[in-house]
Amino acid sequence: MKNRFEIPCEGGVTLVVERNPNPRYDREVYIFLMDTKTGDVTQELAIVRQAFKNRPVHCLDDYEDAKWIDKFEVLVYGGEQDDDYTDKFVINRRKYEEEE
Repeated sequence: MKNRFEIPCEGGVTLVVERNPNPRYDREVYIFLMDTKTGDVTQELAIVRQAFKNRPVHCLDDYEDAKWIDKFEVLVYGGEQDDDYTDKFVINRRKYEEEE
């Protein structure tokens, strides 16, 4: 399985989607901009991850025992200079007839 995708963009940046390399957080990906020449991360854009219901997201001590649910969280870094996310969205997983 490929854990990283890179898309070259105009302006000397590359759009990157990367799976979290930490096995404890393997159900999330980072989306960010990277300087094409230096490889430095220049701006975080979002984190997308599967949601779980038994613990608050910021308390991941029991991550291995998480009760996964059919929802996904999207944390958006909308501020140009913000180090923390500015918006959070919860997306319910679509159920198709054959899954019900």
